[in-house]
Amino acid sequence: MGFNLFSKATNGNKAAGPPGERILAELKSSRVKSWDAQVAVVESLAELKDAKDVELCQPAVRPLLKLLKAEQPERCQKAAALAIQNLTASCTASVAFLAKNKWQRKAVFRLMCITASGAPSTQATAAKALQSIAALGDNARLQIALSGAPKILVSILSNDDGETDGRSKAERQEAAARCLREIAVNPSACRLLDGSDVHAALSALLTSEHTAPVQEAAAWALCTIACSPDQQARLMAPDGGIRELVCLIRDGSPAADAAVWVLHNLCAA
Repeated sequence: MGFNLFSKATNGNKAAGPPGERILAELKSSRVKSWDAQVAVVESLAELKDAKDVELCQPAVRPLLKLLKAEQPERCQKAAALAIQNLTASCTASVAFLAKNKWQRKAVFRLMCITASGAPSTQATAAKALQSIAALGDNARLQIALSGAPKILVSILSNDDGETDGRSKAERQEAAARCLREIAVNPSACRLLDGSDVHAALSALLTSEHTAPVQEAAAWALCTIACSPDQQARLMAPDGGIRELVCLIRDGSPAADAAVWVLHNLCAA
């Protein structure tokens, strides 16, 4: 029998009130013991769109972090990462909670571990959640850069393990590139990207063998990195991607606009 938070309340009667109240009640309920029940709660939380409903679920952030632990089943990890991504994008109360260094560090560390060694289907979700946390502000970006996450993200960009599921691989690469772009918004965090081979890894994604969304995500990441004087010399190096950027513009790629801005930022240095 399905576990539908939107049709039944904790007492089994027809639920009243906004979905956020019902989900919060379920999180506090002794019913939420089995993995399936926890996942159902978290998946429902991740689907919330109404800002008021999401704000009601701010207390959910702490139990969500527990579901990111390495010993949790993959489905729990993925659902929790998706919920954190949604909460950081929609909920001011959750943003305030995650902005506290203690909880932010826990979230970053656990999401980083999933990004590094989680199931392929969960890695992209974890990278997107990291991007959402990075978007909370410069402190979050710097914390993620200091955590070692950039090297893990670069390893995803460079992954050439012969994986047959090209769509899954492209999704992970796009998510990793977008996360690196968000980190690079902070100049101090951007300087920490040096030495992680990020330039060569992003440039390699600009070639025609990669999908347009991957090319575009990589180009915008390079665009942001090119704003940093400390990184511009690396981008001008032979493996910095200049040739690939010119090819994107010449071929009218969907990533051409981003490529133009990378070159603009380099010329404006």
